Amino acid sequence: MTEAISQAARQLHAYYVPWRESCNLLLPATVVAEILYHLEIIPLEHDSPWVQGGVEWRGLTVPLVSFNEVDDIPAEAKGETRRVLICRTLSFNDRYAYVAIDFYRLPRMLFVDESSLVVLEEGMGSSEWPFVATVVDIRGNTIYVLDMEKLSNLI
Repeated sequence: MTEAISQAARQLHAYYVPWRESCNLLLPATVVAEILYHLEIIPLEHDSPWVQGGVEWRGLTVPLVSFNEVDDIPAEAKGETRRVLICRTLSFNDRYAYVAIDFYRLPRMLFVDESSLVVLEEGMGSSEWPFVATVVDIRGNTIYVLDMEKLSNLI
C-alpha cells in the first residue's frame, strides 16, 4: 500500500486539450479554473497583440489570449464549437489573475508521471512560441506544455 501511495504522489493530474489541428496542450489541473462551453467574446481595450478580446467570468473580465502573433501556428479546428479554458496565470501580476484560452474539442483528464512521457524539446520559449515551456510526447501525441507565467507576461 505504501508503494501505491508513493506512486500516486508522483503523478500529475493534467488536462489534455486538443487545441488546434494536430496540436495539443497539457495543463496541470491546478491551473484550470473552469471550462466554459457557451460564451460571448467581448471587446477589451488592450495594447497587447496577444489579446483578442475578453470573456465575462464570475464578475471578472478575463483576457482571451490571441495566438495570431505566432507564425507557424496550426489552423483552428473546422466545424467545432468554440470553448474556453479559464486558467490561473500563476504570476504575481496584479492586472490579471486569469487568462482565457480558446479550444475546440473536449479536454480530458490524464494522470501523467515520468514513465508516461518523453521530453521532445525543453525550454522552447523562443520568440515564435514564447508561451511554451516544453514539448512532450505522451502515447504518440506531441503535446505543448504552456508556461503560464510567460503567457501572463505577454498580456
